[in-house]
Amino acid sequence: MTYNMITNELQGTLEVKNRTFEYDGEIWNGAEFIIKIPVELEEDNELCGGGGGDI
Repeated sequence: MTYNMITNELQGTLEVKNRTFEYDGEIWNGAEFIIKIPVELEEDNELCGGGGGDI
């Protein structure tokens, strides 16, 4: 559901990668989420006011 909202509605991208990182002197394993959302959307997109609904 979140992926669809980011990619379809907001025309963005979502990447997830497994990462090993150091924090406070300890090594940890975790997930890195990168979400990119464009600043300007197409004019006919509902989120820009072209689709009729207010946010």
